[in-house]
Amino acid sequence: MQVFDHDDARYVEWLKNNPAGYVLNYKKKPRGPTLHRAGCIFVNNPGPKNWGKLTHEYIKVCSTDKASIQKWIQDEPMYYCQVCFPELAVQPRPRPAENWIKKDDQVFLFVRDTVKLFRVESNDERTEITDLSAMANILAWGRKIRSKTAKRILNGKD
Repeated sequence: MQVFDHDDARYVEWLKNNPAGYVLNYKKKPRGPTLHRAGCIFVNNPGPKNWGKLTHEYIKVCSTDKASIQKWIQDEPMYYCQVCFPELAVQPRPRPAENWIKKDDQVFLFVRDTVKLFRVESNDERTEITDLSAMANILAWGRKIRSKTAKRILNGKD
């Protein structure tokens, strides 16, 4: 295992000699250390634009053995590159099926799977907005709100 800090030349040489190796892109903030394969574009891009920056902002912990990197990191949480390890990468949270929107003291409900927008009245009556320009205006200029806030507005408590 080797650690490269402010040493792009040695790091690039290691990448050339270990194409099947692993690289831990290590920076505590904002996200934390991320494990990549040596051939990954995110850690193996020594073009002129990146020269001098590869091992400066992030140190690189490199090994041909993934277990030694995991041992080096110890108890600190480690992330996996979504390109190199799609089966291990943190998956994005699913988007909600519905979004409540407030615009001009009116409440709307946008249903994602059907791509329909409804104006909701205080008695929970829903009127579909079918005019595309009106729909675009509401979605562009309306403010997303929580369902609890929508219910308070509809009940006249907000």
